[in-house]
Amino acid sequence: MQANILGIELNNDFSQISYYDEQIDEVVTYKTVTGEEQIPMAISYFDDQWEIGNKAMEIYKDYPDKVSKDIFNFAISRSMVYQGGIKYPAVVLLTHYIEKLLAKFSSTEYLTFVVSDANIDTTGMLISIGTRLGINKNKIFVIDNKEAFCRYMLYQPKELWQYESALFTCDEKEMKAYMLKSIKPDLDKQREFIIVDKVGSARLDELNAIKPFVANLNKTADESFTDFVKSIFDKKVISSVFLTGVGFEDQWYPETLKYINNGLRSFIGNNLFSKGGVYLSYSKK
Repeated sequence: MQANILGIELNNDFSQISYYDEQIDEVVTYKTVTGEEQIPMAISYFDDQWEIGNKAMEIYKDYPDKVSKDIFNFAISRSMVYQGGIKYPAVVLLTHYIEKLLAKFSSTEYLTFVVSDANIDTTGMLISIGTRLGINKNKIFVIDNKEAFCRYMLYQPKELWQYESALFTCDEKEMKAYMLKSIKPDLDKQREFIIVDKVGSARLDELNAIKPFVANLNKTADESFTDFVKSIFDKKVISSVFLTGVGFEDQWYPETLKYINNGLRSFIGNNLFSKGGVYLSYSKK
């Protein structure tokens, strides 16, 4: 694939790659052969070659001892991981994993990693991995989800960021809310974000929103989410709302959506952070 400006979101469950497509002048999210945008955080050395993602998960069904999962968190903690009776530093497995991701593209010149916590240790580890894979150290960047949100918004139409923009993230444990306060143009007409704040959070068990299967519980979860959104929006002028994360994949919140969509532009998807990474990479050209 012809692309050399990339953004990769990494977490303990999956990775996701977006890239700048010069031919259509757009940021695009990579899809697997099965049409999925999220690549499981799993790796296996099987039949003398490394396999990652869905291929590794297929191997896991029959040979669980030959597959390593959760390698991102293990790499952050500098742990050792057993696979097929061999002990590996988790950072080595993560390096092989990222190498396989990058192999999908003809070359990589600018690369931004997006992680939940871009602390000095994680940043150093990822820059070291990228350098080891042949990318110029000065063209590798590591940002957190908040900055990725900002970078994404910088390239959106003005009506989406004219006032405040809300971001809700939801994984299997927690929901978080962030607010982009304002964006203003500088003298060169390049928009710059002013500030983005975490303005709320709640454990999913507190919201009664853990993958509800019963209609009555579904209603309770939806009502709790609506109340949570109302508390975040109180006395604010909102231009747009973004929902991202695996917790929003099941449509358990129709009443909340109805409330959000009453006069607001809303977007649901899981590629906001990887695209934000691409926009940062693009800005460094």
